[in-house]
Amino acid sequence: TNKKSRTGRAGKVKGRSGARLNIYIKIDDLQLLKFRLPVMPDLILVELNRKTFRAFQQQQKVVKKFQRKLCWCLPPILLENEMDFFSNAEKKLLNNHSRTWQIGHVGQQLFFADNKGLNLLGDYPLNILNSQGLYVLNGLNVQRAQASIEIDRESLKNLLDSRSASVSGVDLGMTVYATPPLFTARSTASHFIYGQPLLSPRGEAIILHKAWNGTVALAENPFSLLPKRKELATMGLKYAVIDLSRRKVTKKENEEIAREAAGRRSKRKLSTFNYNGSLL
Repeated sequence: TNKKSRTGRAGKVKGRSGARLNIYIKIDDLQLLKFRLPVMPDLILVELNRKTFRAFQQQQKVVKKFQRKLCWCLPPILLENEMDFFSNAEKKLLNNHSRTWQIGHVGQQLFFADNKGLNLLGDYPLNILNSQGLYVLNGLNVQRAQASIEIDRESLKNLLDSRSASVSGVDLGMTVYATPPLFTARSTASHFIYGQPLLSPRGEAIILHKAWNGTVALAENPFSLLPKRKELATMGLKYAVIDLSRRKVTKKENEEIAREAAGRRSKRKLSTFNYNGSLL
């Protein structure tokens, strides 16, 4: 049974053979820890950037409450002029007993090659679509990884049903709520209009944001697989990620996420991204 807490309901959902679907929440601003989260997460994924690193150093009272649940996440794009920052931040966080990390690119495993006893996760940009990908990550000492965000239901089921995946040694998760970048660019040109909806030729609203020292294009509304959480647990998925990065989450949205995560009927209709489609 789920227990109520100060930060919402526990997010575990029973699945195959009594297994539970753990809920992780991803943020890019530690200020969110001061407020009520939609669910009590099993893990809090924190994007490592200058803002979150500075907040970690300055707001130990807030961070300390969640210290054991923090996982520091390297963004998928690291520019050469930022390498010194990430290298120094990683060393300081490791010295501060931060033992759980997530990589967004296979090359980032080199950051942790000399450190033993870490809990290493893989983000969805690693594009895991089959068991061979899981074996590669196992060889890089990655213990948990998300499936590609483009994966459809049939492909996910086939992956989770495969014996190769079950013996790969890597637990599979998936992002179930997010506004993922539709494209990224290194340019931050002055003529770009940030923070205002732009309409695509198909009438879809897209918003430009500055991220990772470049530009990302995000859909105006998130996609959500939260209503599929029991199905995902039954299929054998180990964890689900609610990504609140690059979103100004309102109280209403927070309550809607909590409602859907708790298994109550959704009051809104959101995209399921490619889950109900098919890979080409």
